[in-house]
Amino acid sequence: MKHKRKAMKLIEEQQQFQQNSMDLRYLLSGLCNLWFGNEKGGNFMDNVLTPEKVKQIGKSFLDSYVASLPVEELLARIKPEDSLKGIKPEDRLKGIKPEDRLKGLTPEEIEAYLNKIRKKD
Repeated sequence: MKHKRKAMKLIEEQQQFQQNSMDLRYLLSGLCNLWFGNEKGGNFMDNVLTPEKVKQIGKSFLDSYVASLPVEELLARIKPEDSLKGIKPEDRLKGIKPEDRLKGLTPEEIEAYLNKIRKKD
């Protein structure tokens, strides 16, 4: 058991571990679960898989998978309107040039907004 812990620690400490394929990460995660899942020294097969334990294992795999995805792939899975939830409209526009903000609006929509602003003044 001592040698297994040392081997896993060495693998995890290497920066290349984060860059390895998902299959290897799954394998290593599975080995950790088999080797260290039961700290009482019993056989892995002696463990009782409760619904809570199955959920915990599933969450662990899912967390590992999501953590390994590139940001671009994560963002591609989210609808733009969902990714903007909770962000104030004025904060959504930060860093965007005024002419780019107006793209997609018709001249009539722009004029109507200008008239609205002028009426406030």
